[in-house]
Amino acid sequence: MDSLSQIVLGAAVGEAVLGKKVGNKAPLWGAAFGTLPDLDSFISLFTSPLDYLIIHRGFSHSFLFAILMAPLFGYLLHRVYSRRNVEGSRKEWSLLVFWALLTHSLLDGFTSWGTQLLWPFTDYRAAISSIHVIDPFYTLPFLVCVLITLFLHRDSRARKFWNRLGLYLSTAYLCFTLLNKLTVNAVFKQALHKRGSSVLRMETYPTPLNNALWHVVAKEPDGYRLGIYSLLRENYHVDFVFIPHNHKLIKGHEEDRAIKALRWFSDESFSITQKGDTLVWNDLRFGILDGWQEGREIETNFKLNLIKEGEEYTGIRSLIFPVEKITQERWDAFWRLVRGEPVQ
Repeated sequence: MDSLSQIVLGAAVGEAVLGKKVGNKAPLWGAAFGTLPDLDSFISLFTSPLDYLIIHRGFSHSFLFAILMAPLFGYLLHRVYSRRNVEGSRKEWSLLVFWALLTHSLLDGFTSWGTQLLWPFTDYRAAISSIHVIDPFYTLPFLVCVLITLFLHRDSRARKFWNRLGLYLSTAYLCFTLLNKLTVNAVFKQALHKRGSSVLRMETYPTPLNNALWHVVAKEPDGYRLGIYSLLRENYHVDFVFIPHNHKLIKGHEEDRAIKALRWFSDESFSITQKGDTLVWNDLRFGILDGWQEGREIETNFKLNLIKEGEEYTGIRSLIFPVEKITQERWDAFWRLVRGEPVQ
């Protein structure tokens, strides 16, 4: 999830563990440790884009990281605050750190990027894909509750109420996204069945800023059938486009470092396009920016240019998010789709 969501969650967890004893120090440190795992993003300053994709949401997001860091930072915090006669045992400070770190990773596991919770025992990337990394319906009510909590006395019953309310609302919303995912899965399966599609695999993903509009990536023998559907639509009609996978363009390079890493990262949901002498890797999990309308060129949201050294693909030139292509026209079209209006 985005940093603000993780800060808010960490603050609420810190308050729940130790707020009654240490006041606002608990949500402050909870917020700090709630965002600590994402500091692995700074690795991008020192590594290649490919290594960043491999490392991000790895060790720092694992259960092992929470287990190792909790007693260390718990000891340091207890040592600092015990000298200032601040309540809170070493165990309680350790629990604050542990739960702030762990809930960060668990929340990330609900998104589509993939989180290596069991690193280093397996490189499996947990990705429930029920909520987008940016969802204000999760974050804003939670934020309001936490802000109210911070302005109340630590012994106040209202403080406990508002913090718990934030945790309950955010958890309930996550459950709501799971129900939405089950619903859209059924809709997409029925629509694909009606089309007579030979589906080898199907995955669904929410779109940014909401949990009503979803897209599906259905793998077929020659490519991917992408569909879009809003829960606000009055009927169960699904709009589809087809993208050839073009995996033949990387035939013979299956063992190249970049190809192996990207197949793992993309969870096998990718297509290849060629622009001049450059092969472009399209991660289809993040949907398409344009192309739902008939006759419009398909523009994917997440692209990577492959680097070839000699006869081997060894890396990627850049991470490409076509933010500059989000025009007012496309923005308006997106919200029409969210509201359930047909593709125009």
